[in-house]
Amino acid sequence: MDCSICLSPLKKKTYKLSCGHEFHLKCYQNCVYSNNCNIFIKCPLCRELNINTEKPYDNSYDNLKIWTSLERCKCTTKSGKRCKKRAILLNNGKCSIHQKPLSKDKYDLMCDLLYYLIQSNNITSTKVGMIDIGSKLCMKYPDLNNVQDILHYFFRFYYYNNQETIVNKLKIYDYYELEKDEYHSKYCMNKKILF
Repeated sequence: MDCSICLSPLKKKTYKLSCGHEFHLKCYQNCVYSNNCNIFIKCPLCRELNINTEKPYDNSYDNLKIWTSLERCKCTTKSGKRCKKRAILLNNGKCSIHQKPLSKDKYDLMCDLLYYLIQSNNITSTKVGMIDIGSKLCMKYPDLNNVQDILHYFFRFYYYNNQETIVNKLKIYDYYELEKDEYHSKYCMNKKILF
């Protein structure tokens, strides 16, 4: 059987939509990304709305990893050369030497946040920003245990800004004294990854 999106045989990891049609996981992700990173896509074959929200893997690490690209660390060493270490998950393209990484015990929480966001109607750049802010909030406030805890910080920030409908999302970094990396958000948008 072939993937009806890329027309290659279905040998690699696949994802089954609620209508029963199956595609390569990467092809499915490309459809999701083209749909403002929303998993409620129309099946490319039958046009039925997908309502399957199951995660493709049994562990949070792999479910997070499929939405990013772990390449070489983007930082430079003291000698001015590019770092040879691999970037770490949810670490803005940096290795553990150049930036303290998010604790692995927060991967379940960040996975829940990511899958919550890809069911929302927010635009892709907002989702990328919320994932970045969410991971930094988890580092700053280690007592966060569920998505509602993270959302509380977003809601509190918006309340502080008098419930304005349009608020510069970069202000939240200043409000909670989080490190900004505007380059990384642009990089994510260009590479079509979420973090």
